[in-house]
Amino acid sequence: MDLEITQSQLNLFKKVKAAYYASTKLPTSNNWQSLSSNSLWLKMVVQVIVVGGSSGGRRFWSKNELQNNISLSNLNKRKGEEQVALLIHEVLRAAGTRYCAAGPSHCQKTKALLYNYKFLKGVKGGLKAVLRELSTMESKDAELQRVHYIMQHFHFLKSKSARDYLMNLGMNTQTLAIDIRTQNIFLHFGIDFPDSRELSNEQLYREVELQIIQKICRPLHLSPLCFDRLLYQHYDKILANDFYQLKLPFS
Repeated sequence: MDLEITQSQLNLFKKVKAAYYASTKLPTSNNWQSLSSNSLWLKMVVQVIVVGGSSGGRRFWSKNELQNNISLSNLNKRKGEEQVALLIHEVLRAAGTRYCAAGPSHCQKTKALLYNYKFLKGVKGGLKAVLRELSTMESKDAELQRVHYIMQHFHFLKSKSARDYLMNLGMNTQTLAIDIRTQNIFLHFGIDFPDSRELSNEQLYREVELQIIQKICRPLHLSPLCFDRLLYQHYDKILANDFYQLKLPFS
């Protein structure tokens, strides 16, 4: 897949940067270090919840009861996998999670979180220890190696979700969480872009990611993390061409 970016299309992204760069919020570097294993677990839960739609994630974060119910300490009190699955499923349904089947035995997101929970129970130190180990990777491909570890060991965290998780924790800065918003913005600017089905292929995803970095991020002097958050946080305004109204001198 070859992304063709004309100079006029690059200029549109330059206008977006000029309009919204100053108000774009970035994750604090390595903020995972100050979080508990339970907080890191809840963030992983949300990554599964928001696949297919972000509204469930907002509802989850707005209700302490849901966060408490699916906390590691509460799950640990349950007797047997069936009871853990029932509780996970109840929380997903209460959050209005998309693609959450009526029964836990038919819900792929419930099964995924049950698997992830069981995997972490077998890791000494839990999720905090996993991330501590990932943080020691220092090769030039370290960020991609972390992504592939998350994808390999945790169910329902694929190309976009694994990257987004690591980026939110301040661990990865050179990757992009490409989703339907990215696709819509590129199409809005007249750029041919692969759909969600095509991007489920990690090799193609990586090719597209690298091209965006090379053809847009670098010319605009933006880190991939900053570009990603720029599009995500100002998505509605970009589609409404609001950036045309903001005449800010920014190169």
